[in-house]
Amino acid sequence: MENNGVPRLLGERIKALRVAQGLTQQQLADKLGRHQTSITKIEAGTQDTSISDLYALAVALGVGIEELVLFADDDTMELIRLKHSIEESAGMLQSSLKVIESIKQRLTSQHAELYDFVESHRGVYPAPGVDPDVTLPGNDDDYDGFFLELDYIECANV
Repeated sequence: MENNGVPRLLGERIKALRVAQGLTQQQLADKLGRHQTSITKIEAGTQDTSISDLYALAVALGVGIEELVLFADDDTMELIRLKHSIEESAGMLQSSLKVIESIKQRLTSQHAELYDFVESHRGVYPAPGVDPDVTLPGNDDDYDGFFLELDYIECANV
């Protein structure tokens, strides 16, 4: 194969990414299900690399395929990495928003159930530990705290 520069640049990029992750050629080959000599040839730029191989390499190295094939300066590559990081974070935020929405729906449902319960049991009840059959002399105002009034308390919308 004629080494016109592109396979060599691709090989250098793959090697740099592999080394940056602390992987040996053998470890990368194991991730790909390939022999170590094929990684050596790819990194040397002496072996043609198919699109499917590039994709597998990108996945194994945890980068986007464009990071393998764009021969840009370090700043551009950092921007590409940041773009991927932002996209990944956006995906996690979307997942979090779905979880929050689910929790909100459950809380709204529980809020409605609690409201229905309180409404169906509205009234005056003896305070805990007080005999409900006790008749108290005098005015009910004299016994603040002796009875509890069960009432619905408006909660903030969830």
